[in-house]
Amino acid sequence: MTLPDLLHTIEQLRQEAPALIDGASTVDAWTEVRTALVGRKHGKLTALMASLPSLPQEERRPAGAAINALKQEIDAALETRHAALLAASSGGPAVDR
Repeated sequence: MTLPDLLHTIEQLRQEAPALIDGASTVDAWTEVRTALVGRKHGKLTALMASLPSLPQEERRPAGAAINALKQEIDAALETRHAALLAASSGGPAVDR
């Protein structure tokens, strides 16, 4: 894989990840999406990280930085969605009476 190919793949994932995350309507579906995106064995980001050693040395740092930036974006979106799903499943915050 070349750096332009990797950057193109990162951009594609950046565009498709929000729809996948927002499409998770249950905590179980969220877990499946999370595993597909950032899972240790079969996650898309994991596969991108595994491709780094195939790049020339001088291209690894910018590629790794781009992957890490995407991971932070996806992690933030996953956490936001997870919190929303948990709030919805609990019926919202408890009210003291």
